[in-house]
Amino acid sequence: NIEDYAEATGDHIVLHSGFRTFQIFSLIEKFGIQPDCLKHLLEDIHEGYVRGNHFHNAIHAVDVLQAMCYFIRRGGMQKYLSDLDIMSSLLASLFIDLEHPGLNQNFLIQQHHALALRYND
Repeated sequence: NIEDYAEATGDHIVLHSGFRTFQIFSLIEKFGIQPDCLKHLLEDIHEGYVRGNHFHNAIHAVDVLQAMCYFIRRGGMQKYLSDLDIMSSLLASLFIDLEHPGLNQNFLIQQHHALALRYND
C-alpha cells in the first residue's frame, strides 16, 4: 500500500523512491550524478507538492513513478529507451503534478485565479 510506504519513509517518500529508482537503473553512475545533488533535487520536488492536496500530492507522484518503473522494466520498454529517455521519464513522473493547486480549470477561471489569467486563452 502506497500510503503505508509513505508513512514508513517518514514523509520522505519522494527522496526514498526517487533515489532507489535511480539506483535500480544505475543512473547515478551512468550520468555521474552527485548523490547529494540528487538528494536535494528530490527534496525540492517533494516540497513542491501542495500540502493538503488530497490527490495531486507527493504520494501520487511516487505512485506514477512506480508505474513508470514497472512499464520500463517489466513492460518491455527498456530495450527501446536510452538511459536519457529513462531518466527523463522517471523525473517527469515525479514532476507530474508539482505545485498543482488541487482545483480544476473551470473553478480557477471563475475565481480569476492567477493561473487562469496566465494560461487561459
